[in-house]
Amino acid sequence: MIDKNIPHSMTCHLLCGKIFMNFNKNKSCPSCHATVNTENSFTVRKPFVDAQSAPCSILIKPTCGNFLQDYKPGSDLHIGISDNSGNVLSYSKLGLTEETYGWNLALSVINNKQTNTDVEQWSLKLNQLCQDYSSWTRENYNSENFNCFDFVSTFLQRLKNVPFSTNLKEEVTTFYIRPCLIQALQFSVLYNSAKLNSSYLFIQ
Repeated sequence: MIDKNIPHSMTCHLLCGKIFMNFNKNKSCPSCHATVNTENSFTVRKPFVDAQSAPCSILIKPTCGNFLQDYKPGSDLHIGISDNSGNVLSYSKLGLTEETYGWNLALSVINNKQTNTDVEQWSLKLNQLCQDYSSWTRENYNSENFNCFDFVSTFLQRLKNVPFSTNLKEEVTTFYIRPCLIQALQFSVLYNSAKLNSSYLFIQ
């Protein structure tokens, strides 16, 4: 079960190795009593979003489970597109699906502002893509060669002002997905460690 009270940030105090949830810097460390500041600590802010609060975005989540409890480097990911209401459209072995829930711990890797696309144009291109029923069928789906990423990359290619070259998938993975995954992993490690040790712990 996902904790509904996920902290907005995790802070690691490098002087004593303690991890804190929602800790305000420039205060004394509860463990070693030294002042926690930007020079002796680092903070990872919660990177996760609910699709309902991230309309007109490209979103990713683990294919199975969620980032906090189940994801490990190399785990399969699922990618989808949120419309202007925060509903997520994606392509899988089930064909083209629209979901209003299940994306509450997702990562927003690209939004319409980053592609210089207004909401109206985003909605138009997404509707046009989804109307191409013959392409996004269960029968056409292939986990290696025609999958959820192909659905998203086709959408991005149809936008007028996207800042991508012909190597769209590679660029999206390198410059957008990978940095978000690193942040998600950092937050998850700190969060789970802190939960197991009464909100803070010593890092060996």
